[in-house]
Amino acid sequence: MKPKTKFIVIAILTLGLLVSGSMWVSTWNYSEGSRSGVIVKFSHKGFPKTRAGQLTIGIVGPDAQFWDFSVQDQAVVQKVQEAQDVGHRVKLVYEEKFFSVPWRGKTPYLIVDVVESKSK
Repeated sequence: MKPKTKFIVIAILTLGLLVSGSMWVSTWNYSEGSRSGVIVKFSHKGFPKTRAGQLTIGIVGPDAQFWDFSVQDQAVVQKVQEAQDVGHRVKLVYEEKFFSVPWRGKTPYLIVDVVESKSK
């Protein structure tokens, strides 16, 4: 095998290993948790089309804090849409990935469940 051909083969194999390794790492959870608030935005956009939203934490107004999240599971999409329609406070249970990938959404926060907050 010629040195140039050998270099190209090694470079392609190395690149393949790096890409597959980073895809594997992208499935790991960095953290898990939940955040509570009111869903103020939920959309289906981008290429490829992904679901993304914003949760307002604390009071709504000029001092409000917003938290961006992504949703992949269609059953969870339905729960998020229902929670937004009602406008009640909800708890979003999430898994934070090491980094985001385009087909999963723009954020590393992936919502896995929506729980309606108990009102007093």
